Amino acid sequence: MKFTLNEIDILRSEVGKRLSEKRFLHTLGVEEMAVKIGEKCMPDKLDKLRAAALLHDVSKEYSEAEHFEVVEKHKISLTDEDIASPALWHSLTAAAVVSDVFSDFADEEILSAVHNHTVGSPDMSLFDEIILLSDYIEEGRTYQMCIDVRREFLRDFEKAKSADEYAVAIHKAVVTALNNTINEFVSRGRSYHERTKTTRDAMLAKLERFKMENTKDLINCDSGTLACEAVKILIEKKALDVKLFDVREKSSITDYYINVTGRSMTQVASLADEVDAKLAERGVNSLRTEGKRGNGWILVDFGDVIINVFDKASREFYNLDRHFPEESQIDISDLVAEVDKKFEINNSED
Repeated sequence: MKFTLNEIDILRSEVGKRLSEKRFLHTLGVEEMAVKIGEKCMPDKLDKLRAAALLHDVSKEYSEAEHFEVVEKHKISLTDEDIASPALWHSLTAAAVVSDVFSDFADEEILSAVHNHTVGSPDMSLFDEIILLSDYIEEGRTYQMCIDVRREFLRDFEKAKSADEYAVAIHKAVVTALNNTINEFVSRGRSYHERTKTTRDAMLAKLERFKMENTKDLINCDSGTLACEAVKILIEKKALDVKLFDVREKSSITDYYINVTGRSMTQVASLADEVDAKLAERGVNSLRTEGKRGNGWILVDFGDVIINVFDKASREFYNLDRHFPEESQIDISDLVAEVDKKFEINNSED
């Protein structure tokens, strides 16, 4: 089902007649935000996003009697928790009102988004999430928590470069919005709707699945890429005197050696643990680790890449660097610059 701009204009006008000025301005803000999000991650459904945004609060200003008239007419099943949450009644009745009054827009996706725009649903779609989030962060929202979520979401969303990254930014913002709702109710000593929590937990599960599916990016990488990623991890962890050697033409044991120094015995162990853990998260497990904590030298073997982590005294005593020809040392200045830039970005965001 597709809608023309003229049909959307007529809908906007009709909705405006049913809402107060304040509520209609909010509705227009939700439409604007939904389109802003949809232009990047759902451009083929901008018409439906506009319609869902315009209709999401169509029964918001109904009286209690009007809500229950809709409930009775459409035999809407309500739990005791639903009945005890009048702030959510409009999400339960709006879809029925759309079917009755705006039947041309009674599209399955639109009805679902209208129904789920307050506390969501564990199985809600990305379309649903966009409407829920737009309702929470539209520019007219002046609550500090809404402003914070809007700022953080738009920052993450602008950085995204793929459909998956757009979805993750939306999931994260929805989780924050739902957490804010839960915390707000708890701080006031009131009960929140259980679906708020189950939806939040479902969003967290989505994020965890995405992380598991997308962090194994080094599984099939070449040894050079693995070595460079290991170097960046060690630089981020403040390793000293980081040197990378290409020994592919000299050694049958490995392709690259990385030698680094830790400031103390504690940091030597920390550097070895960090590079081992971070590469494992990305799909590459070490084959072995040699050297005990406190002896000044730990070797972490990834097969094609071997990492030697020393304290200063051991680095000088064993002087392994001398075994590698000068021409085998790889310039890592670009890797250092990449890490520095990452820190600059993170600091500017903080």
